[in-house]
Amino acid sequence: MADVLDDLFGDDEAPTTTASQSNDDGAHPFRDVPQRLRDAASEALSSVHATVAELSKRPEWVRIANALAAASAAVVSSDADSASAAAEHAACAEAALWELLQERKQWPEPCTREAFIASQVILAWATVARCASEADVGAAAVAATRHLDRAFVMCGRPELVVMIGFIEAFVPQREAVSGGMLPARCDMGGVDVDTIASAGGIARMQPSEETATLGDVAATFEAAYFRKRTPVVLANGLITKGWAALEAWRDVGALATAHGHRIVPVEVGRHSHGGHDGADSSSSWRECFLTLGEFVDQFLRPSLQRFPEDLKASPRGSLPPAAAVGYVAQHGLFEQIPKLLRDIRPPAVIANRCNGGRGVLKMNTWLGTHGTVTPLHYDSYDNFLVQVAGAKYVRLYAVDQTPFLHADDAGAGGNLAQRNICPVDVEHPDLERFPKFAEAVHTDVVLLPGDALFIPQGVWHYVRSLAPSFSVNFWF
Repeated sequence: MADVLDDLFGDDEAPTTTASQSNDDGAHPFRDVPQRLRDAASEALSSVHATVAELSKRPEWVRIANALAAASAAVVSSDADSASAAAEHAACAEAALWELLQERKQWPEPCTREAFIASQVILAWATVARCASEADVGAAAVAATRHLDRAFVMCGRPELVVMIGFIEAFVPQREAVSGGMLPARCDMGGVDVDTIASAGGIARMQPSEETATLGDVAATFEAAYFRKRTPVVLANGLITKGWAALEAWRDVGALATAHGHRIVPVEVGRHSHGGHDGADSSSSWRECFLTLGEFVDQFLRPSLQRFPEDLKASPRGSLPPAAAVGYVAQHGLFEQIPKLLRDIRPPAVIANRCNGGRGVLKMNTWLGTHGTVTPLHYDSYDNFLVQVAGAKYVRLYAVDQTPFLHADDAGAGGNLAQRNICPVDVEHPDLERFPKFAEAVHTDVVLLPGDALFIPQGVWHYVRSLAPSFSVNFWF
């Protein structure tokens, strides 16, 4: 393999400019990437033998096991054709596993998910190792990144991000894409959203002399709200002051230009409990992989063009067609694309003060169209939900309202393991099916850009986007 790379990227063929410029020794920098990926892949595949053994226990999966075993063996082989062999066998395993996932709607056993991850790691290495010429480097880097992204979506392992880092510099710069701007304010049929946001019954901390610094904010928040387990909106930039994201992330075209080749998980449609959406929602909800560029083109741009008129022509509680709803929901985009962390400042000062120095435990991004819905549920962590662009309607039910939410109704659609998901369509409840829900008391809030809603652990919350929207949440 080293001889082949020497032939491809030797001194005579090394370019002199751009990201693919030569190293000081005259060799093309991409020549080192296949070996670095091979080393990383070999480490990432350390448990593949156990995965193959588990797959082999099921006769219907033996073909997958054999393909994965042959592919992983090719990764560590010194044969000149090892990359081609690895790609062929890994592609066979990938196709069979993807068909299995589509058929079952989830991974039937942990070993099947692990096998899919392994197939993507192998395909990433084989893609760059088989790069035939300097002109193909950019396409190979993009294809390999997408394989590693698919693996990351399945498991979130940091070593995959390290592997992406080996090839990121060789991804060609995309031409500027025009995608539109997520709204800084949302016009809901002429209704003043600032009035709605302040009239929902939830307290709002506003910037003042008492909250001049983040330390002041943390002290006031801890004493007045955190210790009392009371939801509150930290409004108008109290914890988002200085966030470049408040402006930069509104531009979905810029997002597609910078990161449009990256793969993300997308929920299409809406979860339905048999409420007003009916078959339009529950029968069409699905998950898929799209690049961020495809997500912008297929969902965000059309939603930006459509939603203002939809809101003016329809009542506040109406929703767009389920097929037009797309959501990158609860995704670890910061771990996948660490550069995005430059645009925000996680509320570590507040989190450390409140949880004994453990800080922020997990960050998720929520990027979607108008009309996305997260069903009523509670989390096992304290939570800040921060609105970056667009607007969201949030409905909260205190812990003492749990007896009225039917979450423990066997067969009603709740999460029977944790009892943390309410089966009721809260804005259009079926009170014949869920009669106790009529007694449940809730509070409302609308989040605008720069607002951060504190949701204490165990407090039930339902979220609906009022516009194409970008949010971040921090569990602490």
